[in-house]
Amino acid sequence: FDEEDKKYMDYIMEQSSGQVNQDDARDIMRVIYYNHEYGKAEALKEFDIVINRIIENNGIDALYKVSFLSGLLCPNGVVTKEESDELSNKYSIAVMETEVPHYGEIESLYDSLNSGVITQEEFEVKKKEILGK
Repeated sequence: FDEEDKKYMDYIMEQSSGQVNQDDARDIMRVIYYNHEYGKAEALKEFDIVINRIIENNGIDALYKVSFLSGLLCPNGVVTKEESDELSNKYSIAVMETEVPHYGEIESLYDSLNSGVITQEEFEVKKKEILGK
């Protein structure tokens, strides 16, 4: 990376309030570079690798990084704002599924509550059953 890239990496780390380290900043710069050199599809493949490594190495603490780094893709021309939001949501769910026991079951239960399939009382009972596993 050249000096301008290094300044941007410093800016990324500063804007993240210390949550994003130099390796993370370098990884997101590589994603941006891939977009310019190889196109969006290759950039998103690289982003997937980067984010999955962050999730694996950071556990629940990856939530902030996932959101922050996904948000950097839009102003750098990799994706639209909507696509950035979708990526953030997708990877945040991946963090939750990995780190929060029974997240998928509780999410499904919550969907049933919101769609009127079960009552609030039934939701609470079933949630306690799930969490008691």
